[in-house]
Amino acid sequence: MYLLGAWTPGPLELIVLLVVVLVIFGPKQLPKLGKMLGKTMQEVRGGLDEANKTLEHADEPVVLEPVPSETSADTPAATESAPAAESVPATEEAKTN
Repeated sequence: MYLLGAWTPGPLELIVLLVVVLVIFGPKQLPKLGKMLGKTMQEVRGGLDEANKTLEHADEPVVLEPVPSETSADTPAATESAPAAESVPATEEAKTN
């Protein structure tokens, strides 16, 4: 019993397959079909390579670097720039209620 992955077509099977494809698609469509097949195979290989790289790096620890603080001596601190609640004038509606 042959497994699907272990079977390789011989020369006779390839000739029969090419004749069937030629009859189904016609000679004008074969170049387009070959081009589409080539692009598809290239995309699949690229996706498999990317997946393999991701799996290889999955065991490596992730190192997170601290984000530098945005406040410095030249910029005022957040508490200094925000007005205090008492110094904000009340609106007309708040005064009447």
